[in-house]
Amino acid sequence: EHLLSTCPRRIVSCVYCQKEDEYQIICGDRHYKKCTRILELCPNNGCEEKIPQHLITQHRNTCPKEVVVCQYFYVGCNKKMKRENVAQHNKDKMKDHCLHITSILFIVLILIASPFLISRIREQYNEYLI
Repeated sequence: EHLLSTCPRRIVSCVYCQKEDEYQIICGDRHYKKCTRILELCPNNGCEEKIPQHLITQHRNTCPKEVVVCQYFYVGCNKKMKRENVAQHNKDKMKDHCLHITSILFIVLILIASPFLISRIREQYNEYLI
């Protein structure tokens, strides 16, 4: 009886990773702190999923409760929202996003055209330039 149920040196398996070792090792804090298969609650507010520790990053890449920046961040939209709200945000802010993109495109076109415009002005007004 002692060897099967109460001996701290009996061999048991971790219920998460199936590693076999002595009971006192498997059920001790040291193993649970290192076991990558232990289920953890998703850290995102509102997500109730329990995920194996080693898959937390992968889950967060798709979690609907993960806070993300707007995909139009690089053209001026600074909105942060939960992933589950991205589609509605894009729908609601389509006009603003288009204005941001148009403004950036205009600036890029000016930068590209500047050398050409400067040389044309020089050609036309060369006699007036010092």
